[in-house]
Parts: sequence; C-alpha cells; structure tokens
Amino acid sequence: QGPASAVCDILESRSGLVDYLRGGKAHDSHFEMPSRLFVLHPGNPGITRFYDQFVLHLCREHRDIAVVVVGFAGHSLADDNRGRTFVLQEQVEAADDFYRSVVYSQRGGQCRVPEVHCGGHSIGSFVALHMAARFTAVKKCLFLTPTVMRMRQSPNGQMNDPYLGKPMMAAMRSVVMPLVALLPAKVRAGVVTVAQPFMSAAHCSLVSAMAMPRIVDNVLTLARSEIG
Repeated sequence: QGPASAVCDILESRSGLVDYLRGGKAHDSHFEMPSRLFVLHPGNPGITRFYDQFVLHLCREHRDIAVVVVGFAGHSLADDNRGRTFVLQEQVEAADDFYRSVVYSQRGGQCRVPEVHCGGHSIGSFVALHMAARFTAVKKCLFLTPTVMRMRQSPNGQMNDPYLGKPMMAAMRSVVMPLVALLPAKVRAGVVTVAQPFMSAAHCSLVSAMAMPRIVDNVLTLARSEIG
C-alpha cells in the first residue's frame, strides 16, 4: 500500500462539502458554494479538530470562503490505516492524492470552486508549498508560523533531535505510552490541563485520548523526518 491509499481525517466548514467537491450533490438544497476554497494542512500532530475555532472564525469573517482541513495520515483517533506509520514525504503524497481525488477530481482537472487557496501551520506549510507547486491552479499559499527548512539548525531542532532517535521512540511505544494509556481518563485530562491551562475542555479531552502507541509513533516519526 502506497501513500495514495492513506486515509486522512477531514474537517469541513460545512457538512457534505467534500462530497460536493467530488462531484456529488449538496446535502442541503439551499447550499451555495462559496467562490473560494481554502485547504489547510495542520502542524504536528495533525489533528483536524484543533483547528475548529480557526475555521469557524475564518468563515464568519469571510462569507465567500469554504474551508477543508486535511489531517495527517495516522494521527486520527480512528485507526483507518491499520496501524501504519507515515514519514513526511508520505504525508505529502497523501495530500497530493486528496487534491487529485477531491479538489481537482472533475473532468479536465477543474475544481467546482472558482478559486483555490492552500495554507499550512508549522510543518503543514511544507506540505502546502508542495501542493502549490504541483497544482498551478492554486492561487495563493498562506503560512502560519511555517516550518519549512533547516530545522536541525534551529534551537528547537537542536534541543529535540537527541530525543527523536529510534531507541527513545521504541521506549515511548513499548513502555511509556502503554503506562499512560492505563491512567484513568480524568487523570490524563488533568495532566493536560496542568500543562496547557488555556486549552479548551474539548481539546483537552482530545489530547488526553491521543495516548495511543500508533498515534505517538506517527507523531514522533513525522517529527524525526521533519528534522531530517
């Protein structure tokens, strides 16, 4: 199985948006497709629901924009990829497959939206850059605190590089994460709240539920391949 067969979690600004882009009929008879589509690629971890308030605010401020957040394969709470682990290049190819099968799935490669823009947060900016280069119909590319190159030379890269080696990842998967998963949900949520006191309750619950070896594997593998 190649990256094109990977399943990515999707957050839509409106229910049925992706089905409509694929060429289907709108779920709502009063649905009017906005004139612009914005495809956002998240940071690591690539959980789409972290961006729900951002999408809500963007659509409230700009009525002519529809938004789709394309998560990273293997980062979803639902194990749609049978425990597979994906490196950065495979995430790029999975995003490419989304553009080809959803955004430009119409005959002749034309999207049902007049304008398509893409963007990325952190390492998602690297993915967005590739999409803008591969699909010339993308009009604009927006970056949010972009992570694009020379990560190893950055202060965070130098600090985290020693912790992203295979022995540490193996220990996290075989020892640390199974122990964390045994903790009651309320205890895990409490730890997250202490670490991130300003995080919403919904996002706090989401983070506490991510203590799964396969998700941690994918998050750390992507982080290691980001640094290079």
